[in-house]
Amino acid sequence: MRHTLSTFAFVLIVMVAFNLAIGYVGEDALQRVLLSGKAWQPVLAGLIGLIPNCAPSVLLTELYLAGSLSFGSLIAGLCAGAGMGLVVLLRNNHSARQNLRIIGYLYAVSVLC
Repeated sequence: MRHTLSTFAFVLIVMVAFNLAIGYVGEDALQRVLLSGKAWQPVLAGLIGLIPNCAPSVLLTELYLAGSLSFGSLIAGLCAGAGMGLVVLLRNNHSARQNLRIIGYLYAVSVLC
């Protein structure tokens, strides 16, 4: 029970921090960055998808529906979105090398898709 509550508190704090960051940066700023280089859209969308929250998925979908994001870039971002699983991975697995390898594989496969 202690482990569950500890993980819940950690996830809640991280989620609030990411929501504040996305709210501060704003959708318009992300749209400008993504539109600046269409060739780099999947790479940037994959990085946005790695943010552990559901807000990046909603943001990427809204940008796609507004015509600011290509379908392939949307898929890259959504495939990279592991939700709060990455936060739990980083919190519970203390091997930084293994964590980076897992996240790197997730990111690479997402961008290639």
